[in-house]
This record gives sequence, C-alpha cells and structure tokens, in this order.
Amino acid sequence: MNERELLCTIWLTQVFGYGSKRSAELIEKFGSAYNVFQNGIEELHFGRLSESVKLAFAQKDLTYPEYILEKCNRDKMQIVCIQDEKYPKLLREIPNPPVVLYCKGNIDRLSEMLFTAVGTRKSDDEGKRIIDDFLPVIKNAGFTIVSGFADGAEEYIHKSIGKTIAVLPNGINVNYPVTNAGLKEIIIEKDGLVITEFIHDVRPYKGNFYLRNRLLAGLSHGILVLQAVGNSGTSITATAAGDYGRQVYAVPGSLYNPRFKGSIEMLRMGAIPVNSPEQILEDYSKVYEDIKMPLSYKTEHKGQIADLTKEKYKDLDETELKVISCISGNRVHADEISARTGISVQEVNSALMSLEIEGLVVRLDGNQYIIH
Repeated sequence: MNERELLCTIWLTQVFGYGSKRSAELIEKFGSAYNVFQNGIEELHFGRLSESVKLAFAQKDLTYPEYILEKCNRDKMQIVCIQDEKYPKLLREIPNPPVVLYCKGNIDRLSEMLFTAVGTRKSDDEGKRIIDDFLPVIKNAGFTIVSGFADGAEEYIHKSIGKTIAVLPNGINVNYPVTNAGLKEIIIEKDGLVITEFIHDVRPYKGNFYLRNRLLAGLSHGILVLQAVGNSGTSITATAAGDYGRQVYAVPGSLYNPRFKGSIEMLRMGAIPVNSPEQILEDYSKVYEDIKMPLSYKTEHKGQIADLTKEKYKDLDETELKVISCISGNRVHADEISARTGISVQEVNSALMSLEIEGLVVRLDGNQYIIH
C-alpha cells in the first residue's frame, strides 16, 4: 500500500472513531480511502453526519496521520489496513472491522490458522492446568493462539505457550496492565505478535475493552473459554463470538468454584462443553486441511481392520457383517454407513447397537464408529 492510501486510512479512523463501521463501508463503496478523502460531503451520500465529520472533510488535514506514521516508523511498528492482503480474512467478516491494525512483531502470524483462548483475571491453579493441558496441543496442531494480554489467565498464556498474538485495548506504547511490563517484548522475542487498533498514547478506557474483545472474537473461527466469572470481559468476548457465528467452547467446572460461573452460563446458552483439546481439533479438521492431530489421538481413534475370519465374527448376521465391513479400518458416521451399504438408517442403528453391546465397535463423538 502506498503512503497516501495509508495516511488516508488512518485519517478515516480519526474522523469516524474506533469501532465505527462507516470507515470500512466507505472504503468498500469508493474503492480506496484516498477516494473517500478526495470526495466532499455531497458526494458521499452517507446519511446524517456530525458537525465534526463535516469539518474534517472540509479541512482534509493529514497532519495527525503523518505524525502517527512517523511514530510507528520510529518504534519499528507495522500498519496493516483492511485493504492489505495481510489483513486477517475472518476479521473482515465482522460487522464493524477495524480499518487499521497497528502491529509489532512477526506480522505473518495474521495469515496463520488462529485460535482464541480467553480466561479470567482471577485465574487459579485449575485454570492454569487447563491452559497447560489444552493450548500446547492446539498449538502443536498448527494454530497460533490469540489472547487478550490481561492479568491472570491471559498473561499465563502469553508467557507459557510460545508464539502468540496479543490483542491490546490501548496503544502499543502504553504500558497496561502495569503488572505485565516487559510481556510485549517477551511475545515478540518468541516470534509472536502484538496488535491493536488504537494509535500511540491511547489509554485503556472502559469502552476500549469491548472494542478489543470484538477483535479477539473475530480473528478466529472459534474461542475457548478457560474460566469465566459472571458478567466479565471473557463473557463479553464469548457473546461477541457467538454473534459473529463463531463456535464457543467452554470447559465445564465446579458449581462451587466462582471462576466457572460465567463458563456454566455460556454452556447453558449453547457453548460446546469440552474436556479435551482433541474435541476442538476434531471440529476444526473439517475447516482446515493442515491440522496435525496428536499421534496419541490418531492411534486411539484410527480404528482397526476387522478380520472377518476370526471367531468373534462368526455369529453375525448379514446386516451386521456389512456394517462391520464398512467400518473396517475407518472412522465412519452412522448415516455414511447407511449410504455406503444401502441399508436403512434404522437397520444400521440397530446393528450398531448390537455390535457395540458385543464390544465389536466403539461409538465416538459425533455418532461415528470404529472397530474395537
């Protein structure tokens, strides 16, 4: 992107403000931020506009965007605009995507498979254990973990998981939270990335957390809630993810642990309960071809080949033998067995029930079967 287009895009974020959908809509309508900048109010035909917006279009002053660009260059930051190829594709899909992302670190992380994990600031040992059990497996499957840089669980994620993407509710040069001083540098040293839509010196005002949370929700196909107290930022992020059509996963916890109160409420509202990272990866294997399932999971769920000459198969009827042959060496859904064999779904389910009782097949999540 040329500097003129970059400056005009930054200018638009200052004219309409953070979280406004108008900047992205105008860029799409007129083809570029520069074309929007060149137009007058009359040409925009974009509904009612405030006096401050009218004044900005009348003055067309790029002094402040030039100042921001100079600061970014000085601090070795990169700017990714919504028109850029490196802009995250999933983030473009939300109703009010940021038109500018300020980045520091390895910008290629934005083009990778991303998975968001969020948790409470009041994380306990159980929360850390969930992080240790889930996130390394998801990372090793090929994902880059996205989190929110807050105290507690998210701080632990960025410190322990390796390369991550941290999403901030303030300018990159602002030290917040103060307890995480130096963490941005650690993330960058681990080949990760720190991003925000806020320019230099912007403090973490209350409304900024909602704006940050929509990015956490929008960057990936799904989000794992590790622990959440009631009415927390974690809950807001999960709600936004659901609104965007993303899948929300939650770890069921004790009714008597207040750190799972929000998680239990999310489950009641439709989040998927998970007790292993492999359950999440199984879902995502249908979205991404490059997922590397853990070897232990592959071995456990590969399914054996049925040797029909063995004694244990001699009393099976014709339908059961056809079902066994269909499953042999595979992991097959009950409906797929029916489609492959031409046997009715009702007969297939009846045969599967008998075979499961006999210990010849194993039913897995999602009504899929393998040979035992």
